[in-house]
Amino acid sequence: MIQNPPELRGIFGEHGDSESWLEATRQFPNGVPRFNSRAECLEFMQEYLKTHGGSNPDYPHLMHIFTMLISWEQIEKILLPAIEKARQEPSSAKKVPRSYGVKPDDESENVYERSEAKAVVEEINQRLDVPFHRCTTPESVMNTLKYLFFHMKCGIYVMIR
Repeated sequence: MIQNPPELRGIFGEHGDSESWLEATRQFPNGVPRFNSRAECLEFMQEYLKTHGGSNPDYPHLMHIFTMLISWEQIEKILLPAIEKARQEPSSAKKVPRSYGVKPDDESENVYERSEAKAVVEEINQRLDVPFHRCTTPESVMNTLKYLFFHMKCGIYVMIR
């Protein structure tokens, strides 16, 4: 398994999430934070950021839940190597059949398999069939990142593998 270099492990962790984030979210089902109120969420995040530092290795005063990069140099130094590393790792995702959720199962514990989610599943499947989604390449990703940074002046990068 490919690992992040030591200077990036605090941000991305060995498998994409920092160990401190994984530890802090272990208390939640599936490791996904859930809160009953805005105040509860703010308290959790303030405590997490107070004890685990900021979201940018060069600017520790930045206190975001996700890594916040603020220069193209940081994107080249931090994000691009992490993207390349992730592309080389084998995916641990389960194969999901294209028929997933098409025939509703109202007895399922998964809300996306029930009838009330059928419209959502159909919309997602329709969008996945758009040719654009089949031709994403490393070059198109780089062009999108440059567009977001230099023209839009902001963006959120999410890699789904």
